[in-house]
Amino acid sequence: NYYSEVGLNVSSVQKRAYVPSGDTKLTLAEALAQSNFTKVYLSFGINEIGWSSTKAFISTYTNLVNLVKEKLPDADIYVQAILPMSKKTAESDTYSPMGGNGKIAEYNDALMDLCESEGLYFVDLCDVFADENGDLNATDSGDGIHLGSKSYHRWADYLRNHVVK
Repeated sequence: NYYSEVGLNVSSVQKRAYVPSGDTKLTLAEALAQSNFTKVYLSFGINEIGWSSTKAFISTYTNLVNLVKEKLPDADIYVQAILPMSKKTAESDTYSPMGGNGKIAEYNDALMDLCESEGLYFVDLCDVFADENGDLNATDSGDGIHLGSKSYHRWADYLRNHVVK
């Protein structure tokens, strides 16, 4: 099972009712309270480099982690790295002023620190999707930010093969 919706971010996922349940939708907290998941994978940040600060982003991410821990105290939590952008996209007039891939690397360092301090698992997807310069491989994305459909299969395979048993 998975919960996802276009436009969710680390803040809105904690408030918005988006998980289908019969003819209604539940918030993440409500859905987790009704579940028995033993593993939870979090993936946020690909569209979030515009936060006012890394500290603000990590504070909100920490709130999300605490929500998951509260509802599923025995679950293993996996925080997935934020994928870099392609070099062209990272250096564009849109993303360069926000810090581009340097900002993403800063967020990932902070996420690793969060995982270490909270006893979570950090999944470094950059091992799979970044080129030798640390940029998203152009063949994995049509827009330089989001993965293409074939790459999603590699992502899922990576997650299946990199879990704590």
